[in-house]
Amino acid sequence: MPVTLNFGNLQNYTLNESRLSHLLSADKEKATRMGSWDKLQDHFRSERKDHALEVLYSIIHGQGRGEPGEMEVNIEDMGKIYAFKKLQHLACPAHQDLFKIKMDASQTQFLFMVGDTVISQSKIQDILNLSDNVVVESMNSEEKQLFLQICEIIGSNITWHPELLQASVSTLRKEVTSNVQIKEAVYGLVRPAEAPDHQFVEWQSSLSDDEKSMLACINAGSFDPITQFSKIGYQEIQGEVAFCMMHPCISYLLHTYSPLAEFKETNANFLNKLNQDYNDYHTNKVFIDAILEKIYLTHERSLHIGENECSRNILLA
Repeated sequence: MPVTLNFGNLQNYTLNESRLSHLLSADKEKATRMGSWDKLQDHFRSERKDHALEVLYSIIHGQGRGEPGEMEVNIEDMGKIYAFKKLQHLACPAHQDLFKIKMDASQTQFLFMVGDTVISQSKIQDILNLSDNVVVESMNSEEKQLFLQICEIIGSNITWHPELLQASVSTLRKEVTSNVQIKEAVYGLVRPAEAPDHQFVEWQSSLSDDEKSMLACINAGSFDPITQFSKIGYQEIQGEVAFCMMHPCISYLLHTYSPLAEFKETNANFLNKLNQDYNDYHTNKVFIDAILEKIYLTHERSLHIGENECSRNILLA
């Protein structure tokens, strides 16, 4: 169905699903291309469509990537999420709910939908700049929402600040993890009762070697109180504390994601390690949670723990 957008000086501008699909492309020529009949009609329009498409493209894609930098990047699918969300925000209020991003039945692709029509789709491996053989763990609805929110912020940064793509990867990452909305969303989902600026509690060693060995599987096979709990979430429900582990894809986006094309295999290795921790945690969850509860209760009801004035047990570095 046609969707009405308001942008620039244009109000109630109507576009169909096919045109919206083209506009998701970062390729300006493809996004704004018009057929012969459209071009002929444009000569008789008071508001020229070619101009409207140019304006709309610049609003959702900036000025494009321009000349390629020294390093090749893989950002088309990440940018598509931002472009789709931007189109949704430009739609009139009555049409905004028509824009949805869903996962397919196999949990391997995101479907970009307007109403019941799929206008585009992206493999999750392409969004995350991973090699195709990487397994991606399924996400629940809250995790999907947070995942897309982080992707939207990354997409916004690479759209409006393309120079970040040629800077250190950590520079882009800091722009994302320092975003107030992302901080609130991550902590709201994983540690809802703890503020991002919560002061860490000094580590009090009371674990046996067997307990430390059991906890090693949540930290890439090692035990270090400074980093041990950086992926662990918790909240108290009716006086009982419940633990969880941050989804590997969310941890990956916040801590290790790189858009550089040559980093696909490196990215894949990082995510595989996060997947391993995630699976090991759930395999041994009953035993691990009992140890975590013991630590939580003896450290002021927190796992933001440090040692020698140092702690990395926060959700966003």
